[in-house]
Amino acid sequence: MPITFSGFEVGVQIKTGEVFNEIDTLSPLYLGYQHWSARLPGYKGDVIDNASYDQTAVLYAVMGGIDKYWSRVDGGYCEAIEPFLPEAYRGSGKNVDDHRIDYAKHFLELNL
Repeated sequence: MPITFSGFEVGVQIKTGEVFNEIDTLSPLYLGYQHWSARLPGYKGDVIDNASYDQTAVLYAVMGGIDKYWSRVDGGYCEAIEPFLPEAYRGSGKNVDDHRIDYAKHFLELNL
């Protein structure tokens, strides 16, 4: 089964979080965001907007949305960069469309 990434280009443009300050603070959704943000540098437990990489990946997996929300680029790969990874594992942090290599992976591009 091919892998489809919802990477930087999609996740950074769609923000999720701050709207959950309007729901019950005992809601599992609110508590999940609060628990997560309490462990990130600079967040201090505040539920604020953040990039939606995981949320967009789940939306694609459940609902699809090709041509409606995004396009799927075939034959690419995802090169992740995280500030806390060792230097040897750091890359460009972008999704790359490289048809010179036969990858069984795809990534999403947001249709704006």
